[in-house]
Amino acid sequence: MSVHFEEKSGIVPCKTQWGEWYQTMEDVFIDVRVPLGTSAKDITCKLSSKEIALSVKGNVILKGKLYGSTIADEGTWTLEDNKQVSIVLMKSNREAGNCWSSLLEGQYHADPLVQDEMQKKLTLERFQREHPGFDFSGADISGNYSGGGPDFSNLGK
Repeated sequence: MSVHFEEKSGIVPCKTQWGEWYQTMEDVFIDVRVPLGTSAKDITCKLSSKEIALSVKGNVILKGKLYGSTIADEGTWTLEDNKQVSIVLMKSNREAGNCWSSLLEGQYHADPLVQDEMQKKLTLERFQREHPGFDFSGADISGNYSGGGPDFSNLGK
């Protein structure tokens, strides 16, 4: 479901000096530019549930404690066109309210406007999952969307 939603609605990236990162309810995506001609043997990438380390030809690109926890066995990295390392981490908490404000603790923070847009996006993704017959990909949202938006779970009970 989220792949279809992301394809139609786009992403809200947080730009960094090495590339960008963005998120869905389920995953965190990290795209790192590397020198053209980089081969997979030049890359060292260590992914755990709470930490990440990426080096290219011995130069540390990013290293530290992740903002949130992930499922370590589900993390993957690929080298694309010998110029970009793409990393996908699966969040442990896949709720719309689990919007990471930074990639690493104390590093690569989303500025307040980007953070706001990320949270809106996750809330709309949640609405799309709860109401698959509707298309929220072009929707805008205002009001109470922080923390994943309003909780309607008690309605009708």
